[in-house]
Amino acid sequence: MQPTSAYSEAVFHKYSFNELLLNVERVIRKHYQLSKTEDYIHRKNNSAKRALNIFMDRFNPDFKNDPIDILKSDEFEDQLELYFSETIAHLDIEVRYNYRGILRFINDEIVVLHGTKHWVKDNFGFDQNADAITRFRMCIDNIYTLYEKGYKQYKDEKKYKVVATAVNSYCKAEYLSAIFLRKAYSGYRPLPLFTDIDEKPEFFNKKKYSPYVIIRALEKISLAPEGYLTSVIQPILVSDVSKKTKSKFSRQPNLDFTLITDRLKSEIYLYAKYKTDIFTDKKRNGSWKIRPSKKKASANILTSTCVTNLTVLYEDKYIPSLGVFIGNLMNLIRYAVESKTITDPNDITLFNLVKPSLIQSLINSVVIKGKPVVQTYLRLITTFSCMWKPESCFFSEYRTELGLELSEEELIEMAKEYYPLFESLRQTTGSLLTLSPNSTKIKNRSITDLPDPSIYVRKALSKAKQVLAAHVGYRSELEDTEKSEYPTAVLSRNITIVSCLLELPLRARNWSDMKLGYIPDGECIYKNQDGLYEVHIPKHCFKNFDQEIIPENFVHTFSKRTSAVIAAYLNKDRATFIGSEDSPYFMVSTRSPYLTIRSLSRVIEEFFNMYGDQKIKKGGIRIHFFRDIVATSFLKQFPGAYAHAGRLLLDSEETMKQNYGHLQPKDALSLWQAHNESKMLEGA
Repeated sequence: MQPTSAYSEAVFHKYSFNELLLNVERVIRKHYQLSKTEDYIHRKNNSAKRALNIFMDRFNPDFKNDPIDILKSDEFEDQLELYFSETIAHLDIEVRYNYRGILRFINDEIVVLHGTKHWVKDNFGFDQNADAITRFRMCIDNIYTLYEKGYKQYKDEKKYKVVATAVNSYCKAEYLSAIFLRKAYSGYRPLPLFTDIDEKPEFFNKKKYSPYVIIRALEKISLAPEGYLTSVIQPILVSDVSKKTKSKFSRQPNLDFTLITDRLKSEIYLYAKYKTDIFTDKKRNGSWKIRPSKKKASANILTSTCVTNLTVLYEDKYIPSLGVFIGNLMNLIRYAVESKTITDPNDITLFNLVKPSLIQSLINSVVIKGKPVVQTYLRLITTFSCMWKPESCFFSEYRTELGLELSEEELIEMAKEYYPLFESLRQTTGSLLTLSPNSTKIKNRSITDLPDPSIYVRKALSKAKQVLAAHVGYRSELEDTEKSEYPTAVLSRNITIVSCLLELPLRARNWSDMKLGYIPDGECIYKNQDGLYEVHIPKHCFKNFDQEIIPENFVHTFSKRTSAVIAAYLNKDRATFIGSEDSPYFMVSTRSPYLTIRSLSRVIEEFFNMYGDQKIKKGGIRIHFFRDIVATSFLKQFPGAYAHAGRLLLDSEETMKQNYGHLQPKDALSLWQAHNESKMLEGA
């Protein structure tokens, strides 16, 4: 296939204009390099470019003629006077004289070199040593240079549309979109796989691969040397595209919501009210905290028609702990129905479900099936055992509301029997506890096994920052009043959240709820008097708010380096996101005034899938794993300092020992080896 316009007159004239600019820059540098500063030469080149752009836009619109011929024509002097008196009449007189002088200089000193050995040919800067992604970007830039109809250089959004149109015209099919180009160019998405098959565009929708003709088109119409792209990006067979492997353990089927009767809804609602009532004595395990909701709920527990809304007590409030309770309850209901322990939906009540015998049977079935006994089952025991604590038994206190026929005394006696059984079940389950092959800790062990796991994050950040700095038009090309491009803003935002997490590994919910400016009663980030950014979080906003190590008002001041990253994002990049001006939240997106917990997790995973060292860990990591990385890195640096690690993560020493650290015998042996060698040297 031949391009429809690759060698049209307009493209040729654009090529000619690009050569002219190259020679202008060369001659100006040669003329002034001994007498003027580098800054003066830079400003002179920019002025020459602007003067030429305006002149050509007036007298050679849409590249109808060769720019060299325009400057060489007999009409040049007349055009120059019209340019001075009319075209740039709105500019300051000093600027007008400067522009006219520059154009005369170009005509007298530069254009005369055209056609001689002193004229520099433009090769578009095709670097033969560049990697695949750099070559890909170079071809896009050159196509835009050749195919943009005007002399003014527009922002990236238009660039991607221009390039996509040119490529699709060459291919005679709508294979390429501006969105695809934007994401691939910016590094927001890795380059897809390309396959050499002849199919219609719709065939490639939602596929992991794209047609290879795109690569051929990019190379051809960018006027790149033959093989510039095709030698480094080669087609693959569709059969070679990896497919997601199914988990060894089948996913649980969705629960039939008709099993959630109105009676059960009212019981869940009653328990939620009980756990959030500030006047109820809940010494056994504390109360549930109510948090402000970011959006108004469509339903609550009593009106719910789906499991999600069972977690909503009030329309403008939500209870994080209620979600955990509902999840565990759904597991019990599913097992009770599948095992035929309960056959009548009307018998699905809290009293019939929350019994040690049913929970024991559930865990025993997991062991029989050969599935791992994971932390979920231990949490399930903890969630429901507290309902049977003898001194404050929920069922005895609310027997009337629950419609139980047993007396208060009978229920208390039942609690005295059940509660020790729960404790025994907790110990037995704890001894059986193992990690699932699909668990985060297993999948990411290659990171925590590193001498310093935080290096994995630091290297990814360094790579991302290099991509950000190399983005066309980034920082130095922008005025302070300008916003950065969207792909740049996305990457800047992602670098910011990863930098913050490395220094302060809060949970996803805290970062999602983080607002700008000081807010006494919620998570917030603001600039202090020293110009550094601070995070303020009240005690009740933490998941483990009942622990003594959590201060009433937690405050952390970020380092100068992290504060600089935050400032760059807030001062320039955040404003690029649609709706950000009206959003009070720290982390925003174009689709939403804040990043949800799920979105945050996806952003982090994609970030490390793109910039993380794939030799260490293939794919990305989730946001919660930062707690493992930080805690393990700290404990490898300061062995045995579990109490300090707990304060680092705002968690207990016991939690550190049970869930974090991930220390191996080799860690202790390497420390002993280093110590032993140092003593040997002293002895020598």
